[in-house]
Amino acid sequence: ELDALAPLKSTHFGEAYRGTKTPATFKFTYKYTPGPKFFNTIITGEGANTKVTAQEVPDKTDECSLIAYLDGTNINDSKKVILKAAFSSGVQNSFIEKTINFEPTGNGSFDPANKKYKIAIVCTPSKEGDAYKGAPESTLWIKSLEVTYQ
Repeated sequence: ELDALAPLKSTHFGEAYRGTKTPATFKFTYKYTPGPKFFNTIITGEGANTKVTAQEVPDKTDECSLIAYLDGTNINDSKKVILKAAFSSGVQNSFIEKTINFEPTGNGSFDPANKKYKIAIVCTPSKEGDAYKGAPESTLWIKSLEVTYQ
């Protein structure tokens, strides 16, 4: 269901994870070009008086983000996320392979016998896109994604 006033509440992340092994690493091959101008979205007023404008931030460069999560609802701040492999970067002109370890978030431990999990991989050309901040024309190319387990 779409919640137009709070779009992030409309998004549900993750596929059911039926494994019994702990996610260990998140490996990917990518390249990235940030857009030329970074903008913040400014929202003022309420209801019919709501006004949305874009404000350029002259000295800020967009960054991409590639993250794999185990569990989660509002993925960036959910207390349900127990493991996370996160990476962000500026310009990367040619494809490069990276491997990032899953790290505990402090929100619990992996217990496949007693809990249900979801696994989600989120790749975005604007790391702050969930806050409506970023550079139009930022481009993230993904060649491969892989999660390994232990």
